[in-house]
Amino acid sequence: MASASTIAALQTMYKTVYHGRDLTNQAKRKTAAYDMVAKYDDFDGANLTFPFNYNMPVGVSPSFTVGQANPKASGFANWVMTTRKTLYGFLTIDALAMKAARKDIGAFLRLRQKETNEILSYMKMVLGGHAFWGDGAGNMARVTAVTGSDPATAFTVLPRDVIKFHLNQRVVFNATRTGTIGGIKVSVFTVTGINRVTGVITATKTSGVGAGTDPAVNDYVYLEGSYDALPVGVGGFITAADPGTGGVPASLMGMTRTDDPVMKAGWRGTWQGSIEESAKYLTAIMGQYFDKDNSALWLSRFNWHRLEMELSAQGRKVIDARATQVFGSPALLLLTPEGEVPVVADNYLGDDVAYLLDMSAIEVHHLDNLIHIVDDDGLSLIRQTADDGVEIRFRSWSENIIQRPFKCGRFDIPAL
Repeated sequence: MASASTIAALQTMYKTVYHGRDLTNQAKRKTAAYDMVAKYDDFDGANLTFPFNYNMPVGVSPSFTVGQANPKASGFANWVMTTRKTLYGFLTIDALAMKAARKDIGAFLRLRQKETNEILSYMKMVLGGHAFWGDGAGNMARVTAVTGSDPATAFTVLPRDVIKFHLNQRVVFNATRTGTIGGIKVSVFTVTGINRVTGVITATKTSGVGAGTDPAVNDYVYLEGSYDALPVGVGGFITAADPGTGGVPASLMGMTRTDDPVMKAGWRGTWQGSIEESAKYLTAIMGQYFDKDNSALWLSRFNWHRLEMELSAQGRKVIDARATQVFGSPALLLLTPEGEVPVVADNYLGDDVAYLLDMSAIEVHHLDNLIHIVDDDGLSLIRQTADDGVEIRFRSWSENIIQRPFKCGRFDIPAL
C-alpha cells in the first residue's frame, strides 16, 4: 500500500530553500575607465571655460629686422562647456508591495533600497559605459539584419554591442547617425529578448504604423530620447578622422579643431598587423607628447585576449601587478618606445578600436551629485496621484571633457 503522507500531499508544509541568497543583479556591468577619471561637482553658472594654450609666439628670427617686422602672439583657444547633458530615471513602487517588504522576514531585501540601488547602477552604466566611449550621438548599435515586416519582430546588431541592451528598453531608429533628429522613425520598439552570441534583439513594436516605420538594415539604434543627447565621450575628443573630414565635426565645445587636428583631436595611428605593433607604432609617432606615467591602453575584453595571445606566443607576456591594483582588473605590461604601458580592458569598448588615454586629461563635470535623487522641493519621495504608490526621481546633469587631446591616441582594429 502506498504511503499517504507524501511531499505532493503535504506540499504546503514545506518551504522553499534558497541556496546562497544571492540577489545580485546579473545584468550589472562594470565601467572601468569611467571609474578612473576625475569628477567635479562644479558645473555652476552659464558655462565652464577651459583655456587651451596650444601654440608658441613664433615671431623670432636671427635677423633683427625680420623679428621686429613679424611679431606673433601665442595660440590661445577655449573649450566652452555650456550644456549639461541630462539623464532621468523614475522609480515607482506600489505602496502595498513596499510595505510588505519592510521587514527582512517579508523579503530578502527591502524593496525601495534594492530598486533604488539598481536604477542608480543602470544610469551609471549608461553614462560610464554607453556614453563614455561614444561621441554624444547616442547610438547603441547599427542594424545588420531585420526579421519580419509591419511589424518587424527582431533586428540584429554586432555581438560586441549587445552589452548595451536590456530587456524592456524602449528603442528607436534613425538612418543617419547624428545631426538629423527629424529622421528618427516614429516607431518605438520594446526589447523582449536578447541573444548575446548572435546579436539578435527580439522586440515588439509599441507605437508607429506601417512597414516604413520598421527598422532597416544600416539604421542606428538609440534609447528613446537619447539621439544627440548624451555627454560627449572619448570618441568625440579622440576622433577617427581629422576634424572636418569623415563626418567628424570641425568644432567641438566652441573650439575650431581644423587648424591643429592632432593637438585638438588626438593622434590617429594605423593598423600594423597586430595589436602590439600598432600600439608601439602609435606611441612612437606620439613621441614626446606621450606621458607614460598617466597613460593606459584600453581594449575590449576580446582584444585584450588577442594581445595576451600575441605576447604569450613571443614569451613576452607580463602582468603589471601595480596597474592591476589601480585598475581593479588584470593589466598586461606592454613595452613601447616610450616605456612600459599598462593594458586594461573595458566592458563597453568595442572590438574595432583601441585607445591610448592619458587618464589625467579626462574629467567629468557635473551639477549636484553625478547621479542624485531629485529633492528640489525637500521631498525625496512623492505620492503618485493616479495610483496607490510612491515615485522617486533620479537625475544627472553632466558633461565630459578631455582637455589635452594631444596626449591621447587611437588606432582601428580590423576584425579577425
